[in-house]
Amino acid sequence: YLLIGALGLLVITSKE
Repeated sequence: YLLIGALGLLVITSKE
């Protein structure tokens, strides 16, 4: 799902 993909990307960016 697009929303899940966007959320996942945000989480990865926050972890960086």
